[in-house]
Amino acid sequence: MGDGVRLWGWLGQGGRDPLEGKNMAQTYLCNMLALQKLADTPPALFDPSRIAPSRLTQKTRKSLVTKFGSDGFTEDPFQRANLSLGQSYPDQLRRRSAALAGIADAVVRPSSAQDAVALLQLATVHAFSVTPVGGASNVVGAFDVKTSKRPRVLADMSSLSHIIAISADDQIVTAAAGIRLPELEAALNARGLTLGHFPQSFHAATLGGSIACNGAGQRSDGYGRLGDNLIGATLATPQGLWSTEPFRHAAEGPWLGGLIAGSEGLLGLICTAAMKVRKLPEVIEDRAWFVRDFRTACDAVQRAAQDGHGLAMLRVSDENETGFLSGFTHLTIRIVSHAQF
Repeated sequence: MGDGVRLWGWLGQGGRDPLEGKNMAQTYLCNMLALQKLADTPPALFDPSRIAPSRLTQKTRKSLVTKFGSDGFTEDPFQRANLSLGQSYPDQLRRRSAALAGIADAVVRPSSAQDAVALLQLATVHAFSVTPVGGASNVVGAFDVKTSKRPRVLADMSSLSHIIAISADDQIVTAAAGIRLPELEAALNARGLTLGHFPQSFHAATLGGSIACNGAGQRSDGYGRLGDNLIGATLATPQGLWSTEPFRHAAEGPWLGGLIAGSEGLLGLICTAAMKVRKLPEVIEDRAWFVRDFRTACDAVQRAAQDGHGLAMLRVSDENETGFLSGFTHLTIRIVSHAQF
């Protein structure tokens, strides 16, 4: 579609597929998949005319522009399309083929928690729905929204991206929900701390989006899911700001903050969050073992898990995955390292 859209996984803006046109890679894939050749399916260029016009009324549009200004509100087809899709395989196929149905009608960028409240209040008055967007990096189809007669506005939370406080003594970080995980992790690392959340989409995911999806990163065996480390959050609702009680382990009554992790935006727009953090390990080691078969590997992992292995990550790959990825990794290293291939 154009620069800024990720067509091959986690490439940055304007990035190119390093394997594009490489015969060795295509031959390897054909052999592994028992194909004579790979179909030539170049990505379709972005065509604004294929994006349905915004369904916002003139009255609604005027209210949004008045509140958020031209910098905080847009109906630009490309921005609407880009933020309406995540990074699941169906999402990427839709981008690549330009089958872009169900695109949101507008994008609003709140610059504060009060802005987020105002957006939801306008949604109540003008009868449009609001979908929060962080890094648009979801890989499990969370952006697959059912078509509705009501217009839909995306709340792009990327402007709420600052760190509020880091306490090494309490091992707590409080940050605005739109902050990206790499920026947050770098700030924590500088203080000898880590959030320990490293999802597949780490480079683009935001704190708020990760909480809303109750993310489980690659080291969640040791650090837990985001919901396990959530201390408290402040959400924008049509009635105003709601802050969860910070007493997670109170003697009586349910902890309402437990509703936030995995809520997918249903309870409001997450604006800030306080998270438990850990001391940064002095040494990190990655090790791999080959065992004779998949059953043996599963038995070993089960025993380690039941005995309390204390590892940040423990996973098993079957024979097919191990063989394919090992061969493909060696091949791509050769391709990227040697331009002649």
